[in-house]
Amino acid sequence: MKKTVDIGDFSKIPFGRTPEDGKYCAQNFRKKILVPALNEYDEVEVLLDNVEADYEYGSSFLHEAFGGLVQHEKFEVDVLDKKLRIVTSYEDIKAESWDYIHAPDKYQ
Repeated sequence: MKKTVDIGDFSKIPFGRTPEDGKYCAQNFRKKILVPALNEYDEVEVLLDNVEADYEYGSSFLHEAFGGLVQHEKFEVDVLDKKLRIVTSYEDIKAESWDYIHAPDKYQ
């Protein structure tokens, strides 16, 4: 089964790494949305473009949301390679997110 997660349903301006940065932080997105979806579904598609116009993702958000799947939630990289699809019209955002998954400790 497949699950589509639209980040715009979480927040139009997702920001920060931890709850100290606000309730629409990466840690909440990862723990409340991504982890349950990855645990329940065979494929999880994450749509990243449904945010405010001209919004730019901070590296701390992407690192915590996606790298945190490996670093904190202990997902195996090969499992994420098979189950997770990051969908955005910005190739640099997609590449950065996958870099954090493949080498989360490199980007502390």
